[in-house]
Amino acid sequence: MTTIYILPLRSKEMPLFEQIQTTGQVVQLPAARDMHLDDVVLLHLGNWHLSQESGIYAYGSVIYGPYILEGHPDHLCNNKNTVDVRVDRIEHDHPIITHEQCKRFTGQYRSIHAICDSFNDSIKALLNIDYSSKPQKSKLGNKLNSYPKTIEKRTLLGIELQKKQTKS
Repeated sequence: MTTIYILPLRSKEMPLFEQIQTTGQVVQLPAARDMHLDDVVLLHLGNWHLSQESGIYAYGSVIYGPYILEGHPDHLCNNKNTVDVRVDRIEHDHPIITHEQCKRFTGQYRSIHAICDSFNDSIKALLNIDYSSKPQKSKLGNKLNSYPKTIEKRTLLGIELQKKQTKS
């Protein structure tokens, strides 16, 4: 079963739109220790800009982790529990789910946490996604077990996989 997590972000911690440009991109994000492959992570930006509304501007699927990211002192996740997330959707102009809508399923905006399973159907409806027909399989398949441990190698592997997927 897919678990949905919400990750509250402040723009000074992770400038979302600078780090995530397109769907399909893989990013390293803070993790909860009980996260699994194919769990969904909602990225909530709160009060990040006076002209923009707070809310969920992007979401993605966990494709690797959790693991401890080491050797990247400038990264938000350095020496912390981390997951690699493939961005499934990002909106730059308006939230996919507004902050007011988020209040229906969470009241905590301090750290990453799972959303109660009873809200999964309504969140999936708001996101216009259907994970219920069958579990989402990562396109990496069995490569996940041997997935490289460094950001540089993972990024290169992600680019190679994206090229292969577009040729298919």
